[in-house]
Formats: sequence, structure tokens, C-alpha cells
Amino acid sequence: MKLWSTKNKNYQLLSKRVELDMPPKIIEKVDFSFKIDESIISQDEAQAMYNQMRQITKDFRTQAMTLYVQSAAREYEILSDEIKSIVERFPQENDDGFDAEPGYAAFKQYHELRQKRMKLEIEQSFYFLSEQRTAARRRTTELATLKRKMENCFLRKKVSPGRPLQQFIAELDILLQTLHNAPIIDKNINKDRLFGNEMNQNQSVINSISSQASQS
Repeated sequence: MKLWSTKNKNYQLLSKRVELDMPPKIIEKVDFSFKIDESIISQDEAQAMYNQMRQITKDFRTQAMTLYVQSAAREYEILSDEIKSIVERFPQENDDGFDAEPGYAAFKQYHELRQKRMKLEIEQSFYFLSEQRTAARRRTTELATLKRKMENCFLRKKVSPGRPLQQFIAELDILLQTLHNAPIIDKNINKDRLFGNEMNQNQSVINSISSQASQS
């Protein structure tokens, strides 16, 4: 029964993730990318290659998520059939002096209560997923606005920030995701260390953009 409940929850959550376009970390963390030497290849050609990398990653995630959901659905289906078979075979009538009715009633009540509990747990998980999706959309909008403003600043100076700006936005996105997903206590304790580490990683990106501006 416990295994059935777990598989049921897994399947329901995976289906919800597909609906919200939020693959689990095991799939989301897969990112096919490598650095292209833009001192040899033109920026436009390099950008086209980066776009192909993103498309390959997107296609892989879609196929992987499809297979993941199919396997979860199959596991849930098999266990559901087994549970149904057990319930149907459970003795409901008295036999050889054995009073089966109380046992059947207790088992049925236990199964129904476990289903109700699992439904509440799934609904709670759905709520948290929806909250994460809302935060992700807001973050995407804000980062797109920031990127557009930064691009305009460089274009006014006739400088194309190119790949470094994209890397900076990507790192900032990771930082915001980390802060949003961290527990409140961890946020208060570790925010200075987190900001310090991320800003150190981003400094090389910022320096690269600044270098392009100074050379113009």
C-alpha cells in the first residue's frame, strides 16, 4: 500500500510538472553546451551554434520527460491493478466460523483514509509547484527587462555585449533561483556568502563586457 501511494504521488506530480513545463532537476540540469572561440568564429555564426545547443538540450529534456512520465504511469497502473485484485479477493462473507466482515470493513476504511491523505499531500505539492512556476515567470520577465536595458546601454556606445551578457544573465538567474528555493533560515544565514560566491563568478563576465566597451 505504501509503495502504491508513493508511485501514485510520483505519477501525479510528474504529470503536473509536464503541465507547468517544470521538469525535475534530474532532467533540468542536463545542459549540452560548450564554449566557441569567437576570436576565430564570427559572433553571428557562434550565436547560431549556441542556438543549436539550446535546441538539442530542449529536445532531450522533452524526450526524457516523456519517457519518465510513461514509466511512472506504467508503475502506477501495475500496482493499481494489484491493489484492485487484492480488494476483490478479500473475503467479505463468513467462512468456517470466521467473521470476515469486520476485517474487510477495516481494510476498506484504511485504504480510503490512505487515499484521502495521499490526495491532500498531492494537492499540497501541486500548490508548491504552482508557486515555483509563478516565481519563475516573474524572474524570467524581470531578467529579460534587465537584459534589454543593458543591451541598450551598450548599443548607445556602439558596443555589442554578445555572449558575456548572456552569461551574466544566466548566472544571475541561477542566483535568484537559489535564493527562492532556499529555506527562510538558510536565506538569512547564508545570503552574504551566497552573494559573495556568485558575484565572484560573475566578475569575469562583467570584466569581459567592460573590456569590450573600453576597446570601442
